Amino acid sequence: MAYKTILAILPTAETATNILPTAVSLAENHLAHLTAVHIRQLYEVYPGGHGMISLDIYESLQEDAKRLAKETKDVFDKASGKTNAVTEWREASAYLSGIPRKLVEYALRADLIIMSARDGWSNDELNTSTLHDVILGTGRPVLMLPEGDLPDNIGRNTLLCWQPTREASMAAHNALPFLQAADLTTILTISKEHSRSAADETEGHDLATMLSRHDCKTEVWHRSLEEPTIGAQILKEARISGTDLIVMGAFGHNRLHDIFFTDATREIMHKTHIPVLFSA
Repeated sequence: MAYKTILAILPTAETATNILPTAVSLAENHLAHLTAVHIRQLYEVYPGGHGMISLDIYESLQEDAKRLAKETKDVFDKASGKTNAVTEWREASAYLSGIPRKLVEYALRADLIIMSARDGWSNDELNTSTLHDVILGTGRPVLMLPEGDLPDNIGRNTLLCWQPTREASMAAHNALPFLQAADLTTILTISKEHSRSAADETEGHDLATMLSRHDCKTEVWHRSLEEPTIGAQILKEARISGTDLIVMGAFGHNRLHDIFFTDATREIMHKTHIPVLFSA
């Protein structure tokens, strides 16, 4: 298996600089078509009242948006010029509230979506609302890359977070191209100390057997919850195992998954320094 259509979402030149090396490397490894998309934010001139934008301010904001698009494309063009992978630039426009919907339209047709942990369309230091919308709106695997230095090749040592839920199963199957290429995949299950049972000790082994049929090399770790949160426990185990990619289900469609992973999803989005592959 391989990812043949990869979509990189590039809100800013800084984001493009951070995630394009990984995106290009994955496109080369999978002989994939790499599409980059930038959404240019539109603004409205209000006739009056609070939040009014004058014509001068409007024109200035529009020029800033054009400049940002050009700077981002320049980074993309430079990266494209250094690879033999097939690359494509796409640009669209939307008002702020419509940006997630526009991104979902592009992402529905991708095998893999690559995004930064930083939401380039908000003023917050770290806002994951757009990431949240793309994960839930597409059902496609979303590779979230943290800011800072990243390894040349991610996914050699993978941590797969497992609970018997729809989302975790989707994550495991969506990650197969990574898991097949990994030197080792550690399947991690976490149970609360007071509820640990014989079933906890065997959970994950059937998944390991299934993955072995796809030529994935795995081991299973059972851990009791020792940290204050599930998210903190996952990040601790990732550090211990030396992982360079976390794979996990995101958010929840049932109560069991909500209990274990909804809060963990948000915590890991905000605190991880390790790339994460999310599926919902």
